[in-house]
Amino acid sequence: MALISRNDLHYTDYDWFSNPTVEPRFHGPADNNAFDKTDGNDVLYVINEYADENDIRDKKHALKLEREIRQHMAKDISTQRDVMDWLKSIFRK
Repeated sequence: MALISRNDLHYTDYDWFSNPTVEPRFHGPADNNAFDKTDGNDVLYVINEYADENDIRDKKHALKLEREIRQHMAKDISTQRDVMDWLKSIFRK
């Protein structure tokens, strides 16, 4: 089950390229699917997948992931797996 939903996100300027009431486009582990940090569905998917893989149950922590993605993620990070790896690298510190 998803830790956060569209209504939990702090940023309100996301594009919602698919119907937000439908299950996310991606299923299973994050992979080489393209990632767009302005697409709300992409951001929700990666945050929830990261939270699930790392046993995160605190919405505050999940929203820190959102902030990091939006404010600090390098432009050359372009796949779901790249985002997940980057998040792991910065939260291991």
